[in-house]
Amino acid sequence: MICDLCGAVDPIWKYRVQPVQGVVINNGRLENRTMPATMMLCDDCSCMIEIEDRIGLQQKAINRIVTESVHDTLTPMNKQQFGLMVKQSVEGFQRMFWEIRDGERVYVGGSKE
Repeated sequence: MICDLCGAVDPIWKYRVQPVQGVVINNGRLENRTMPATMMLCDDCSCMIEIEDRIGLQQKAINRIVTESVHDTLTPMNKQQFGLMVKQSVEGFQRMFWEIRDGERVYVGGSKE
């Protein structure tokens, strides 16, 4: 299992959210999906949510996605375009999270560092 906001492994916090229809990128393709009624988050993302560090939360996800996704075969212009697309996607997804969050976080296990 991975964190729904940044992709880190082994999330330990669960948040209830209102189900919502949205578009996600999956293997380079846009897909319509209904978001589940819960989201699983890592300890870092959960802590940032609890102190309402929206900028830190966005930057964490953007850095993780760009670092893990940008290959040496991309030109500098393609890397810049990719980074902008990731930034816009992350900002939109996380903005939606703040709007559909429904209740307090619940600890579901694992190790808190």
